[in-house]
Amino acid sequence: MNELKPREVIVLTVDKTYYEKHLNVFKAPNTNIKSVFVEGENHAEDEMHKKLLKNYLKAQKELRDWEYNKRHNQL
Repeated sequence: MNELKPREVIVLTVDKTYYEKHLNVFKAPNTNIKSVFVEGENHAEDEMHKKLLKNYLKAQKELRDWEYNKRHNQL
């Protein structure tokens, strides 16, 4: 199996207007969009959102910890 070497990737958050204004800097192959999120949405009263968010954050932490441990040969 051909394994890729780890490399550091920097994740930036930019306003959509800034992104569109500087599209020549953000276009492929040097960059790609990993996710898009909307600021200002309020799901405070949505029980399903609370449940899903809790599960998501727990899984995200478990994955981050596992990757760290594997990277530092602690598994």
